[in-house]
Parts: sequence; C-alpha cells; structure tokens
Amino acid sequence: FFFQAEDGIRDFCLSRGLGDVYKRQVSTQSTWGKIENSRMIKRVFRFVRQLKAGHEDAKMNRKLVGVDKFGNKYYQYYTDEGEELKRVCEYNVGISEDNIDPNWDAWLRRMQKVPYTNEELEKLYDEQDNMREAAYDYEKRDAEMMREFRKAERQKKETEKTSTDQGYGKAYEPGFWKPDTKKSSKLK
Repeated sequence: FFFQAEDGIRDFCLSRGLGDVYKRQVSTQSTWGKIENSRMIKRVFRFVRQLKAGHEDAKMNRKLVGVDKFGNKYYQYYTDEGEELKRVCEYNVGISEDNIDPNWDAWLRRMQKVPYTNEELEKLYDEQDNMREAAYDYEKRDAEMMREFRKAERQKKETEKTSTDQGYGKAYEPGFWKPDTKKSSKLK
C-alpha cells in the first residue's frame, strides 16, 4: 500500500498527514542562521518599540530623562510653549512608590534642577554601595566586640563570687536548715 503525497514523494507506510513528509525534509538553514535571524528580529522589535515610545512621548509633550536601577522611568512634561510643566515617575511593573531611587526623588521634588547623567548615577550608586559595605563591616566589628565584652563580664562575675554565693557560708540555703533540738532558754 503506497501513499502519494502532494509533492510526489511516495511512502510505503501509512501516513498521518502531510506533516510526515515535511518532517523528513532536510533543513537548508543552519542553526547559526536561525540564531542570527532571531537576534535581528529582536532588534527590529526593540527599534519599533522605541519608535512607538518616542511617538507617544512627543504626542504627550514629554521627554524621558532617565531610568533608575529599579527600572522606573522619569519624564519631564512641557507646555506647548516648551516650558517645564511637571516631573513624573512611571513605575516599573510590580514596583510601588516606596521603591523610588532617592537620587531621582530629589529631582522629582525639584530640589535638583538638572537630572543625573548615567555617569553621575553610577558614581552615586558606587558611593552608596561603599557606605553600605562600611556600615556592614562596622556592625560586624561591633557585634564581635560586644560578644567579647559579654564573655569578659561573665568570667569576671564567676571569679568574683564569694563563699556565701557559692553556698559555703552561713547564709540560708533551702533544704539544709534544721531547727535546733534544744529548747531555747528564752522560751522558759
């Protein structure tokens, strides 16, 4: 029993459809070519998204001035005459107002006239990371110092115990007190 496919290839086994014929055909495109095509497609889509975003920004009379480390976008809005109107943060998906970069917060509140450049932001982030590391090191040294202090205090208390504290003196100790068997002369 032979099966004649549309493109003239004969097959002696039962076919499940045209997919069997096409599965056996050798791909003329190499794997590297497929990767390059996918990269080019991604670049094209990225470019189209940027064009669309630029068109939307122009239509809304705004300009993207920067993006922070959380992915939030910061925009400057303008009037039709070109004067600065307002400054806005467009939050990244899943991020709330609590995650605004403090450096950009100063720009949003107009405490800083010009937005940070990428180089300035990198420098600020490095300084903040260095301060965070210094604080972590300080906390670590402080915790070690407190452990040493507490250990010394415990040792000091152990060596300062008196004989009364250790139970050898005439102090009252529960379970060891026994009343005198002699009658006291005062009771007579």
